[in-house]
Amino acid sequence: MMSNLSKDEVKRQIVVQHHLFQNLKRWLNLALLISSLLFSVTLFGKQNAILFWIAVIALALSIVATLVIGLALKRGQDNLNKLIQLLDAN
Repeated sequence: MMSNLSKDEVKRQIVVQHHLFQNLKRWLNLALLISSLLFSVTLFGKQNAILFWIAVIALALSIVATLVIGLALKRGQDNLNKLIQLLDAN
């Protein structure tokens, strides 16, 4: 499928993929920041039971989001590498 692309199309696709990859990095940083803040709330917010349990649930969700974003980053890097190899092959 990709071998049918011209060099210009591959270059445009590399630019788009790189932009999306940078956005994923920003999302990962944000997810890590949120999970860190929620971790502190769970450690120091034990006086308020409702706040504690909301923070625990949100922390679990943010950890899952961090893992999913990390997987997307890995696959995005693989896609960029494939596009660069395809460009070098042409």
